Parts: sequence; C-alpha cells; structure tokens
Amino acid sequence: MRVLSTYRLQLNREFPFASVIGLLDYFSELGVTHLYLSPILKARPGSTHCYDVVDHSTINEELGGEQGYRTLLEEARKWGLGVIQDVVPNHMAVHQANWRLMDVLEKGVQSKYSDYFDIDWVSSKRVVLPILEADAEQLIRQGKIRLGLTQGVPSIICQDKCFPINQEGLDVLRHAGPIDDQTLDRLNTTLVKEVLARQYYTLSSSSDQPNYRRFFNVNELIGVNAEKKWVFDESHSIFSKLADLGVDGYRVDHIDGLMYPSSYLGWLHNLVGDAYVVVEKILTGDEELRRNWDCKGTTGYDFMNSVNQLFIDESSASHFTRIYEEFIGRKIDFESLILEKRRFVIEHLLRAEFERVFREFAARIPNFDAIRERLLQFILRLPVYRTYIEATTISDEDIRLISSIDPDGLILSLIKKSRETFLKLQQILPAVTAKGYEDSVLFVYNRLISLNEVGGNPWIFGCGVNRFHEFNRRRLTHWPLSMSATSTHDSKLSEDVRCRLDVLSQMPTEWSSFIKELKNLLSPRIDPNDEYRLYQTLVGTWPKEGLSPDYRERVRSFTLKAMREAGENTSWVHPNTGYEERVLNLIDKLFERKDARLLIDRFVERVTPLGMLYSLSTLVLKMTSPGVPDIYQGCEVWRFLLTDPDNRRPVDFAHLRQVLKDVKEDSDAGSLMRDLYSGGIKMYVTTRLLHLRRGLPEVFQYGFRST
Repeated sequence: MRVLSTYRLQLNREFPFASVIGLLDYFSELGVTHLYLSPILKARPGSTHCYDVVDHSTINEELGGEQGYRTLLEEARKWGLGVIQDVVPNHMAVHQANWRLMDVLEKGVQSKYSDYFDIDWVSSKRVVLPILEADAEQLIRQGKIRLGLTQGVPSIICQDKCFPINQEGLDVLRHAGPIDDQTLDRLNTTLVKEVLARQYYTLSSSSDQPNYRRFFNVNELIGVNAEKKWVFDESHSIFSKLADLGVDGYRVDHIDGLMYPSSYLGWLHNLVGDAYVVVEKILTGDEELRRNWDCKGTTGYDFMNSVNQLFIDESSASHFTRIYEEFIGRKIDFESLILEKRRFVIEHLLRAEFERVFREFAARIPNFDAIRERLLQFILRLPVYRTYIEATTISDEDIRLISSIDPDGLILSLIKKSRETFLKLQQILPAVTAKGYEDSVLFVYNRLISLNEVGGNPWIFGCGVNRFHEFNRRRLTHWPLSMSATSTHDSKLSEDVRCRLDVLSQMPTEWSSFIKELKNLLSPRIDPNDEYRLYQTLVGTWPKEGLSPDYRERVRSFTLKAMREAGENTSWVHPNTGYEERVLNLIDKLFERKDARLLIDRFVERVTPLGMLYSLSTLVLKMTSPGVPDIYQGCEVWRFLLTDPDNRRPVDFAHLRQVLKDVKEDSDAGSLMRDLYSGGIKMYVTTRLLHLRRGLPEVFQYGFRST
C-alpha cells in the first residue's frame, strides 16, 4: 500500500492495540493512509513509551501480544489503512525481564550473549551496573540489597530489581544450608556481600560509570551490537514475520547509534523486502542524508525546522537579541556555549565511553597522549552528529568534512592507523550533540524558544521563502518520500506552541513591555534566563478555557526539566533543591495572583489568533510540499504540548471524533474560521488535504500527474 500520509500513535498498556482497533473508522474517515506505531516489542513492565525493549523475539503482551497485533493489522486493512512500525535496534533495557542480559550477568564472558551487548570485557570481566540509588555496601547494611527467591530461583534482590546468582554464588549458599526463604533471610546478614562479590557483575551507584555503551547517558539502556550479523538476525527475526503479516514500513530509531547504518539498512531490506523505511536521523545545517542509504528519507525534523523558520521575522533578529540580553543581564556567546556543553558531556556524562575509546587509541598509537587534545577538539567542533566511515571505505563526503575541521590531516592519519577504534568513536559521537546541544544548549539559549527544536539552530532567526523552496526542490529530487513532521514524541514543543511563539518575532517591542511588566509584578528572585524561558512557556501554552491544576503542574514539571537539562543552576545529577523550590514557588505565585493572570490573558489574546493562522499555514505547507506528511496524535486540532513526557499525554479521541463529525456536517470554512479557537478549522484543513492527497498521490509526491 502506497504511503501517502502517516498518523503517529504512542502505544502503552493504557492505549493498547485494542484501543487502536476501536478508532480505525476515525483514522480512515480522517484520510490518513498509514498508522505509524511506537515500538511493539516486549518492554520494561509498565513502560509508557516502549523504547526500553527487553525481548526482541516477543510482541508486548501489555499491548495485546501477537494475536492482538495480527488482529490490528487485519482490521486496519479492512479500513484501507496500512501500518508503519517503529524499530529499536540500538539498545535494550537493563531489567530482569531481559533474559539475554540476565544470561550474561549469570555466566559472564561464557554466555552465548556476551557479545550481543556492547560490553567492554577488556577493562573488566564483570559488567558494571551503576543503577543503585546509593553505595552498594550502604544498601546491604540497610537490608535493601538482599538474598531472596524470585519465582523459586535464588536471586539478589534490590528493591524492585532482581539479578541472577552464578554457580559459584549458589555453591556458597548450598554450603550454608537448604536454599529456602528462611535460610536466605538468615544469610542476608552474613553472606549477601560474599555472594555478590562472586558475581560476573557489580552493582554500583548511579553516579558511577558503566563498562558498556549506553543509549546516550542512560544507565538503564545498554547498547546492542547490531553490526554483528548474528545479533542482527536474532534481534530482527520477528520483523520478517511482521512483513509477512502485512506491515508496510519501518521507522528505524536512532540510526546514528549503529556502527554501520548503511549496512544495517541493507540487511533490513533483505529481511522485509521492498518496505517503506525511514530513519530517525537528525540533520544539522545544510547536511543531507547519505545517498547510499537504502531508505526513503528521515522522520522529518529537517522539514519541521525548515518550515518553522518561514514564520520568523528576520528583520527583528537584532532587536530580539537586544531584548533578551538586556533582560538576562548578559551576552551569551553561542559557539562558546556549545563547546562548553559538549566538553561537559565528554568529560562527565559519557566519561566511561570516551575513556574506553581513548584507551584503545593509546594502545594502538604511540604517543597518543600528544594528539589526544587534537582529537578532542575535532569531536567538539564536529558540525554534524557523526561521520559514517565504514570498515574498509571512507567517503569523499567524510574526507571533506574531517579536513574542514582538521586541515593538516592528523585525524585522517589517526583513522588509518586505528580505524576499528574510530568506528567505535563514531557510535558515541551523536550523544555529544544530543546531550550537549539538544538537551542542554537548547535549554540555555532562550532568545526565542520556538527555534530551539531538535535539529534546529536558534542562532538563525528566520529564513527567506527562497530557502524553503530550495529545501523542497532538493527533497523532490532526492527524497520525495521522506516524512514531513511538525510535532513528534521527541519535539521540544508542539507545532501550535511554536507557531504562537513565532508571532513574538513580529512584535518585539510589545513582548519587551510585557515581560518587564510581569517581572515588576512578581519581583522574582531567580536567574533571569530561567524567568525569560518561563514567560515564553506560559505565552506558548496559556489556555483560553481557564487555568486547571493540571496545567499548573505541567508548567512546573516542564520548567523543572528544562532547568535540570540546562545544567546552569541545577542538574539531574546534582539537583539544587533550594533554587528549584524558588522557581516553583514563583510559578505558584504567578498562578495565584489575579493581576499577573490578567496581564498574561491580555497578551496571549493578542498573540493567539495569528499563531493559529501560522499553524494552519504550516499545516497547508506540510500537506502540499514534497514528502509524506505525518500527524502526531491529537494534533489535527489545537494541541499545546511541551517536552516529553508532556507530549505523550493521552488523547481525547472521543472529542476528535465529534469535531470530525461536526466538520463533515458543516464544511463551511468561513464559519469555522470565525470560531477559530474551537479547533474545527484545523481539523477541516487536515481532513480535506489528506483526502486530496489520496486522490492525487503522484502530484504531491513526485510533482506530476501521469496520464
């Protein structure tokens, strides 16, 4: 089935396959051709997103299992709908339900799966698991790490986690008496430490560094060696079955985490045939997707940022910068900020991964210490997420990129001397940008946060129409089936929030007066940069229908996350609870003061109508530009969402059904525009253009109509 449009759905145990089946008539009537589903493999119990996979060979029973998925595919076909499936090849959850990992923890390097995961067995013959809330010895004394039975099997139990005991540990227990609950309770005071010391793993504090590659710096997500063919075959065999069941396409999560993306895509196509495949690849600046990749394009962040820049008034750039710098009382050197945050990631958040790679370089290259800083500078200044050097080849594109940063050829020479180690370095390079730039810089440089999007550059303040046309021309030529996203489960802000904030670029003087007046009312005692971000957050999401406790909590949660990600006044590792409390108290004060609420009400009333028109314009461009338009769940009406987990909130599909029904019965665009706030006009434009695309697929995807 030809992929003409997609509708992204976030599955979990509260929204399983059965819930989707009950909505198929709605999606069909809306006009989409494909449902684009979040991961379906067995995940950590209770997972809200299912990217924390624990079993590559089983469909998640919490979602409905294999039979539920089969039924969904069959019923979807009856409604003329196809399915695109999210694939997570890069990592798995560190959890007792991950039986392959538990086998490794029990048997060490002798396990069949010791090479399934990217573990550094050279530095240690034990897997270092930094997943404890405190030091292991302290938790043992407190009785929080103990011996026990898990489904009748002796285990080491730590709160909600349990770990296997190897043969040597079992021998210690058997020597002490029969292995039953009573004996284990008695032995907890004497033998738990000895048994733990004999294992092929070490439990340590979450502040310690692991000896396995992680997904970014998440200790609970362990890297998978998907570049090994046997690992690929075992971890992907289920997708051959899904292809036979009628899955039309696949979205590859975090393609940059794989050692050989190009080879991986070739293997995937050999497995699933001529399916529609897109990759989650964040392109930066003028970077283009590698032409030798066997896929249809990206998941659409490139489109998201390109179209959003159209609604920024370029002429206001210097004025807006001056307002921002005067408010926060300092200038921010954007390039220096990027280097600072990237270096912090290398030296702290990903210290284990980089020390492992640097050790390998040092073992292979004499006097490596003399060039270590040069390599570090190369990593810091790399303008893209990573290079794509293969086992035996290096492309002209990568040679040009590397030479632009290191013109005297030192890095290229290093690659020739130790290519295998550089290949490992490539896998962790994306995390430097993801954590240093996406998750830190974009929460620090707050001039206009509608520009602070995944793959975006907040330093660029608007672009001309010609640049957008050129983007579309390149797309039509090379990637006509690439996705066009405007909101996703990973976007910092939803499309409607971004578009409302874009309006501020049209009215810098009014914005400046507003924030000064609000500041005078509240007399805050917090970092003005956090305050500036907070005021934009409120303007971008402020509801017309009144302030609920839920909305206040959403603002509090987002603000707390933004501050910790920024890492300026508090952080995830070292939370400054006193400062955080001051900021949260300011939010409460703002919500409780009528004069502050009225001031925001009046300002938002001026901004919102134009923001909605910007959003409708964005929608029209998404639907009519080259590519496959993607609708994020619920965004066919106004939906003002913040960073995850806020953007994974449940969707009121009963309301959406009613809006679609009303739009179908009264399709007068004029009356819908007069009732702009209801969201009916966005539904109207969405469904009309989706059906138009279905009727003229070649026009919208390839720019012509065959006769």
